[in-house]
Amino acid sequence: MDYIEALKYIHGIPRAPERTGLDRMRSLMRHLGNPQDGLKFIHVAGTNGKGSTSRIISLILEKSGYRTGLYTSPFIEVFEERIQVNSRYISHEALARLTGKVRAAVTDVMAEGHFNPTEFEVVTAIMFLYFKEMDIDFGVIEVGLGGKNDATNVLLPVLSVITSISFDHVEDLGDTIESIAGHKAGIIKKAPSVSAPQDIKAAEVLIERAHGTGSDLTFISGEDIRYIGMDEWKQLIELTVNPWGTIKSHLSLLGKHQLENSLLAVTAVSKLVSLGFYVPHDAVVSALDEVIWPARMERFGKDPVVILDGAHNPDGMRNLIESVDTYFRDVPRVVILGILKDKEAHLMAELASQGAQAVICTSPPTPRALTPGELMAYVPDHIERIAEPSYEKALETAKKISGPSGLILITGSLYMMGEFRKVLRKRENEGLYKY
Repeated sequence: MDYIEALKYIHGIPRAPERTGLDRMRSLMRHLGNPQDGLKFIHVAGTNGKGSTSRIISLILEKSGYRTGLYTSPFIEVFEERIQVNSRYISHEALARLTGKVRAAVTDVMAEGHFNPTEFEVVTAIMFLYFKEMDIDFGVIEVGLGGKNDATNVLLPVLSVITSISFDHVEDLGDTIESIAGHKAGIIKKAPSVSAPQDIKAAEVLIERAHGTGSDLTFISGEDIRYIGMDEWKQLIELTVNPWGTIKSHLSLLGKHQLENSLLAVTAVSKLVSLGFYVPHDAVVSALDEVIWPARMERFGKDPVVILDGAHNPDGMRNLIESVDTYFRDVPRVVILGILKDKEAHLMAELASQGAQAVICTSPPTPRALTPGELMAYVPDHIERIAEPSYEKALETAKKISGPSGLILITGSLYMMGEFRKVLRKRENEGLYKY
């Protein structure tokens, strides 16, 4: 099996009943020799901020001298982004070889009477094999969906981390905050756990789970982080976290919500220090200074500035628009918007349209997406609405409307961020957008 064959196999896995428990995943792990056993994992669940928080944690550990694995989803441009060790993607050779090994184990799993493992289960298995092979010191693992029944939940963590919990994937996780929090809380085991500030009902669920498992649960406080201002395109922030005391940094991630994610990540790592692991002050500062996470208020060019953000639920969109209002006050903006059918499209479109000159409706490259015409019906009718399936043409139209002093905001789904990044980089290379 080569790299192309591996991707074809992974993406061609037939749909099967999902999130019905972990028996199928445990069977797959058993047939692979349980590669997850014996490794140290930081498990990260939540609705928004999982990727950014996971990346900051992994970078702090990497800069502390640890061989650190990072597992995230979905990918933005290339599949290998999802599985990294010390910021380097899994190689084509390793991906192909380990996919072949997992495919063979899938046959054994099905022989036991299980359905074919899902795509996410197969990729998770590949990740565990790779991290075992690479002999990582730590693995930072982002939950795919929920937590309790997520394929990643076959691991035993040294630390569990819960980011902000809000409504998303209600068809799978339930339509109450308590039900959703119950799924997220499923990653809490006996090891210490850290959470972002939560709605009182969600917090009660996490506390009950922590009490039941014997986990020492800590909630971070907004009082421990302070936004000072902007320096070019970085946020000047000040955190207070033991054992380092006051930490001053130029956070390279934009967005007010990234202050919370940063504090959560640093607090999580501080728990590892309390367990006896060495993490120097400089590693924390340099990680915050250098961290990059694609399609999270990511900037391209100028005249006009283009911002990409894969906000894909109402809470994420609300945070994005608040941040844009903060950083680009009084700057005219045009929104390029694409949303999936199973999201709260009406509310998301309404939030994304706030303060916009015009909204250009496009479509993420998946059958789950709303068409430009369908999405346009959700945009408030007092705002100029345009349907444009072509990403190239959507950008050209947005540029004409915004003018050189405006802002173009591309948002609504992570699924289309990769293609827009390719278009924007091509334009930068052609001299159409320059820093």
